[in-house]
Formats: sequence, C-alpha cells, structure tokens
Amino acid sequence: MPRVRKDGAATRLAILLAAERLFSLYGFDGVSIRDITNDSNVDLALVNYHFKSKENLFHEVLAMRVDEMNERRRTLMENVKIVESSRQTLFELFDAFCKPFSDDAEVQSKDLENYRRLVGLVSNSRRWQTEIFQKHYDPIVSFLVQKISETIPKADKALILWSISFFIGSLANAYADTGRIDRLSGGLCDSSDLESLKVNLIQYSVGGLITLSQGLSDLD
Repeated sequence: MPRVRKDGAATRLAILLAAERLFSLYGFDGVSIRDITNDSNVDLALVNYHFKSKENLFHEVLAMRVDEMNERRRTLMENVKIVESSRQTLFELFDAFCKPFSDDAEVQSKDLENYRRLVGLVSNSRRWQTEIFQKHYDPIVSFLVQKISETIPKADKALILWSISFFIGSLANAYADTGRIDRLSGGLCDSSDLESLKVNLIQYSVGGLITLSQGLSDLD
C-alpha cells in the first residue's frame, strides 16, 4: 500500500495514535518503529523527523493526553466545596479525579481505551517514573492529596498518602480493560461498564481512606 501524504500535524497525530495502540498492547520493548510506520502508513523518516527516537515517541504518547486531562481534573476538584469530615466531599474529589479518565462529557471515552490500557501497563514501572510520571502525573496527585487533607485535617498525612497511592494503583489497574474481573466474576461484573467501575472504585477508596484514618469512622 502506498504511503499516505499528510500535513505535518496530521502525520504527527497518526504516528502518535498508532504508537499508543501498539504500545498499549505490546509494551515499549514489544513494538518497533517499523511496526508503528506500518500501522500509521507513514514513512520511517517522518517518525525520525517528528520524534528523533522511540524513547521520545513513547514519552510523547504518554504525555499527549495527560496534561489537558489534568487541567480538567484540577478544575473539577477546585469546584468541589470542601466540607470537613464529609464522606460526600471525599467521594466528589475522587469522582473529579476519575471523570476525565472515563466518562467526561468533553472526551469521548472510547478514544481513551488505548491510553487507559497503556497507563495500566507502565504505571508500576520504575523505568518511566522520573521522565514521565514525576513531571506529568505527580502534580495533580499532590493536588488531590491537598484537597483530601483539607477535608480530613485530623488524619495522619502518611495515611492519606498511602490511601491515595492505593487509589491511583487501583485506578490504573481497573481501567486497563484486561477482562480479568469479567472472567473471575463469571460475567457478574462488566469491566466495560465504566460508570459502575468508577462508583465501585470510589466507594472502595473512600471506605479504605476512612478506615485507615483512625478516629474518622464517624464521617458524615
């Protein structure tokens, strides 16, 4: 098949989307630049021109959605009215964090399938922590920690951090669409039902946070 000529922005996007899909399925080491050029139907030279290396391309794939997504998260969390010792406030903060990842009306959820799968694949790897997660992900998680701390100011800060760490790990795993929960439940649970997934994840996370935070079991 002849290569399709595109303008620079369209070519760059085609490469990114093809790379996102392939990396989400096979990981960084399981995908070659040739695989990406074949999938995106662009010349090898254009990948080199736009991204210089596979490492840079991988970085760009992970970063291309997250900054805009995190701006949306920050806005949603800022709009949550903080009521001290309120279970509802905790639920709303976690919901604000999850929403752009799954069911935000401003983003077509299906467009994020590959991204969610890729985040689940790499989030527990040390390999990308400094280059990608520290820069693009840690600031918004720290903002969530701040808002949670304002809601339950009596809670031990270390326990809040542990709870948020568990929440982030659970979020990445739950949204990765591995099909495991469907298999384990014999079809009782549906991992493609993102609303049910989100509600159960938040209830689990809020319950765990309250349980870990001694003396806060009487939250409203």
